[in-house]
Amino acid sequence: MNESVQPSDSEKIMTSESPNETSHEEEVAGEDDNSNTVSSLEKNISELNMQPSAPLDIPPPRDMNWGDFSPADTSKVLLRTAQYLESKKQKHKKSREDPSMGTFMGSEIFRGTTICPDHIASLKDSQYHELIQNDRSGRYFILINNRATGQKTCCCSFWYFTPEVLADNPQFASLWQKFIDGDDEFRNQRFKCYPVIIDGSWILKQMVPNVPTLLGMKVPITYWKGRNYLEIGVQCDQNYLAQSILSIAFPIAKKLTVDQCYILQSENEDELPEVVFAGIRYTHPDLSQGLEIDTSHMSTES
Repeated sequence: MNESVQPSDSEKIMTSESPNETSHEEEVAGEDDNSNTVSSLEKNISELNMQPSAPLDIPPPRDMNWGDFSPADTSKVLLRTAQYLESKKQKHKKSREDPSMGTFMGSEIFRGTTICPDHIASLKDSQYHELIQNDRSGRYFILINNRATGQKTCCCSFWYFTPEVLADNPQFASLWQKFIDGDDEFRNQRFKCYPVIIDGSWILKQMVPNVPTLLGMKVPITYWKGRNYLEIGVQCDQNYLAQSILSIAFPIAKKLTVDQCYILQSENEDELPEVVFAGIRYTHPDLSQGLEIDTSHMSTES
């Protein structure tokens, strides 16, 4: 696993070329008491000699004719239950009415000059860069960057957790702490996406069934971990099926409405309830309008 330290005190954790051949530089975090998660976040702040301060304002959405980005409908997502863990039968999964754990901030579309942009948290062209770098409120930011590497285009979405949300959901908080501290093999075995095409072609709906997928077992994922954020870079076109889906979806994206919900897979009862930690609805996104940025300084390995 290659690792680089960024000026923003972040680290890059990459999967290997084959998504199933993961590296082991970081060790998976051990079993932690649920109550330690929020204190762990506070400890990270104190170690940097920082005191929690008032949350910074979230920038408003850019007026870029990118389409509409909003929270996904999480009420139809089927989640693991104790009964499912015992039976492994889909009929024992259940939906929940709760919204996603993370508060949705917005999305941005970028197009690189040489390669598909990556590590958006470090990108000064992002309207959320200053917020993430300077926020000292205890919020933890989540970035999921869906990358169409062949088109040098990406769509990055942003959420955040508050300490209060994690404190109110200790089972998830414990699993989340293991996820951000774990290695990429552990992450790939837990990070899954539940896609739903709300409005789109029949062919595309057949190609994208409404079932959760462990993305890291299908396509390469790059993880970037910073002081107060985790960025997940998904190379969406790096296997045959993904390329086929993207080749259909990319040109007609402006006609699509798609929900994507993200889940950390629960493997035992201590990790229940399984929840949607982030979700987004893309309504008629125009991927051709990506903000062009200079990517000549970015590594081609991502």
